[in-house]
Amino acid sequence: MTGGGFRVSSEPLANFGKHLDELQKNLQGTADLVGGMTCDPACSASTRRAS
Repeated sequence: MTGGGFRVSSEPLANFGKHLDELQKNLQGTADLVGGMTCDPACSASTRRAS
């Protein structure tokens, strides 16, 4: 009696993992950029009054 297994290629999962790594790097870069866009509330208030 022999086992009835099947073979699965792991390449698509490896490619998907690489895609997720790239996505994580892009999201972290965006978060760092947005995090650096803070402004002094006094600056915002004077800008609103000038408009």
